[in-house]
Amino acid sequence: MRFSRTFAAATFAFSLFSSLTATAVIRGTRAPVESTKATVFILNEQTNNICTGTVIHPRLILTAGHCVLGKEMNAFSFANSASVPDSGRRLKIQKAEARTGYCRDIKGVQAAGKSGADIAYFLFADRILPALGLTQTDLPDVASTRESLMSAVAHARDFELIGYGLSSKSNMSSAPAKLRYSLTATLEDDGTLIRAKGVTSGQSSCFGDSGGPLFAIDGASRKTLVGVLTAIKAGGALAAKHSAEQTENYNKAKEKLLKKGISPESLITYDANGCKSDPLAAKSALSPSDLLQVCGDKDTSQIAASVYPHLCWIQAQTHLILDPNLKCTGDAP
Repeated sequence: MRFSRTFAAATFAFSLFSSLTATAVIRGTRAPVESTKATVFILNEQTNNICTGTVIHPRLILTAGHCVLGKEMNAFSFANSASVPDSGRRLKIQKAEARTGYCRDIKGVQAAGKSGADIAYFLFADRILPALGLTQTDLPDVASTRESLMSAVAHARDFELIGYGLSSKSNMSSAPAKLRYSLTATLEDDGTLIRAKGVTSGQSSCFGDSGGPLFAIDGASRKTLVGVLTAIKAGGALAAKHSAEQTENYNKAKEKLLKKGISPESLITYDANGCKSDPLAAKSALSPSDLLQVCGDKDTSQIAASVYPHLCWIQAQTHLILDPNLKCTGDAP
């Protein structure tokens, strides 16, 4: 996925658990420790990819689907600013699952239209609050219905995104730090997606912020978790540049196939979930350096999946009660 970042060496990544401090976001500011304890750093120890997550239940962390899909369950470690050093490694995962219906292409980048399903959870065998230095009161309020989402957005004086990702797009080996920044936000796709932009020009998410929480903050400074960061989207001149590059790459790859007598359409396949795999489209995907240009660009937007459409599914899969007031019919609210 486009913001999960790979460190140069596994030993460097592992050392972060003993040196992590609450301080990742382009041009972000230090995140207050007391109000962001439930935001956690997620490390895949096999790939050294980093994501961000939020503890929303004593046994559950919410994150993005692309951080989990196709990954080995025992490869993950978790930590936050209040963690006992290395305690994250000792968390026993019972189940890790991406949302049914979430699709990604062969390179792991989800189609823009699927961002609303880019949700996943980690279910743990035991309560994880003590290991992360948390109490029940540290867990965030969650917009668990469409009505509560609409109300939180309507009454918000500010929106805040928190992540452990890259804080400088010019330094791919810098250690992650917990940063935050303010955004303006609008609802899309009947409230299942949230599009946001940094209040300050050039503020945006980057590699490692995937799965990070998007909070709505009201006039009394109360925070409500409304979304999970799933994608960043280029805008303006950069979007036009990237579109032209992808079209050129696609046409070149298509021409090579046609010269070999191969129909591009014959290579398209679908898996059991109906997810499309198009090798030609994968070959025309942007390079990591191109994607990095999106970080911190003045026209970049953040795409977040609204949380509420997925809570019934999580309850059905985990048998946890996330909100006793939820009225669910199977997986659907």
